[in-house]
Amino acid sequence: MKEQLTTQVLSLLSLVLIPFIPSSTLQYIAVVLTSISLAVYLAYHNTPTRQVGRLDAATKEVNTLFEVATRECAADPRFVYEAGLKLAE
Repeated sequence: MKEQLTTQVLSLLSLVLIPFIPSSTLQYIAVVLTSISLAVYLAYHNTPTRQVGRLDAATKEVNTLFEVATRECAADPRFVYEAGLKLAE
């Protein structure tokens, strides 16, 4: 997650700095490089493998939360069962 945030900030920072470049030729070069880096970022971070990885991480987190809730609510198993059904919907 930190890598994504860092690359997003760097792309946005380069877009913000383009107007401050004195030469118009260098500005066009900066725009092209920024566009290329943004395209590479989008292609890299939106691959099916990455998406499945993010989904897997979210599923593990939900399972962990559900296990903690199950342990904490051991006195009322019906409540946990109903909460699990609501979560599954």
